[in-house]
Amino acid sequence: MVWRSVRAGGDTKTEKSRRTLALPRLCVDALRGHRERQALARRKAGDLWEENDLGFAGKQGTELDAANVRRASE
Repeated sequence: MVWRSVRAGGDTKTEKSRRTLALPRLCVDALRGHRERQALARRKAGDLWEENDLGFAGKQGTELDAANVRRASE
């Protein structure tokens, strides 16, 4: 679903409505490990890396599609 906003700047949240979420330690550790592996992939790809500010990206920083995800889980 795509969220749209009528607010100036297109933001979907007001300052008052922003919340944080506490994550279990297991999740935090898994995400930190993922960040480290992604940093290694970024260094390995070198100039081929496309910085798209994605939390989960392909081997060169590109957006994942369903076929990439299925292939990676084989």
